[in-house]
Amino acid sequence: MEAQLIFRALYMGFFTGYVVALPTGPAGLESIRWTLQHGFRTGMIVVCGVLFSDVIDIVLINYGILELFHLHPILEVIFWLLSGLGICLLGTSIILKARHHERSGFLDPHPKTDKKHRPFLTGFLMNFTNPASHFFWLTLSSTVINGWRGAGGAAYGTFCVSLLTGQFLGLTTLNILASHGKKLTPPKMSGTVTRLIPYAIALMGCGFFVTGLVKLIQFMQAGG
Repeated sequence: MEAQLIFRALYMGFFTGYVVALPTGPAGLESIRWTLQHGFRTGMIVVCGVLFSDVIDIVLINYGILELFHLHPILEVIFWLLSGLGICLLGTSIILKARHHERSGFLDPHPKTDKKHRPFLTGFLMNFTNPASHFFWLTLSSTVINGWRGAGGAAYGTFCVSLLTGQFLGLTTLNILASHGKKLTPPKMSGTVTRLIPYAIALMGCGFFVTGLVKLIQFMQAGG
């Protein structure tokens, strides 16, 4: 049974990570730009910087911040409201940017002086300084990842590692396409399903915001 649970955590984590990587944000697009201008290897170094930022988020959130929610319920209410708003804005931003990219060819190389010896730092800083990235991992950690906490340390760890692996391979796919001259925006790359992902993210954000309102009402009815 434990082996089956670990295998389930493996493929579910991989699938989740791969899917969430496709509607890439600013850091992912920056890795693609570096691939177009400086080659696949340099673009993947940017990806590694992005993922290192995500690892820090996962560790800090799952081994610290979530515990505060159990001790201070009002923090959980605030989190649901802010993360719902942040995720909704993220999905809306991806939709608007995708439409802009289709008109302007945003992913085409453009003149800009890059410091080639700092691609890792570029990926890390672009992702770490993006508030939407932290809101995203807070949301994912309190919902999907948190669901595996009670499954045991092996399954929980397997899910987290496979989640990051899937995300890495998702970003790798985008950069491979870019390195082969595919001038594609992420929504075009995988057809109808990928085009619908940003809308699903926006709707998910609305759902989280409504959940926050419900939790706020319950908190107030319980007397704070």
